[in-house]
Amino acid sequence: MMPTLLSSILFLSICIPSLIATETYDFELKPAGIEQQVEHEAFGVTCRFTYSAEGGTKEHWTITMKRSKDHKDVLCVIERPDVQSYLMFEAISVHMVNADVKSGKVFKDHETKLPDDNLVVNHGTNTVSNSDSFKNEMSVLRVRATIHPHSEL
Repeated sequence: MMPTLLSSILFLSICIPSLIATETYDFELKPAGIEQQVEHEAFGVTCRFTYSAEGGTKEHWTITMKRSKDHKDVLCVIERPDVQSYLMFEAISVHMVNADVKSGKVFKDHETKLPDDNLVVNHGTNTVSNSDSFKNEMSVLRVRATIHPHSEL
């Protein structure tokens, strides 16, 4: 009887999707040397990414919104999937609408987290932006926020 129970549990764990909801938006990040903006709305929250970048040609990027199981937090992940960006970012900023910013993390590539002093978290404006310490390299930017009550549709 025990192998059947274990088999059933294993089967259910494989077939039932994760309880964390995720939505992804694809976009082309264009290095034009001017301020540009892209945003994605999910779960009643908007993640607005503003940037200025130089070098090379456009790159494929994504904004992924992930909602916690308890529906209280959201994670906005802006990244160049799979590979490191070769662009030089002059400025980066994420503004969250209908959510209170908790923290931000920036990564040079998908494994190398940059020091916390590369970002400034402004709780008053719900914004995470680059600091003077930012060295223009980024492949992943993660912003965690608490969803305002009744924001979710």
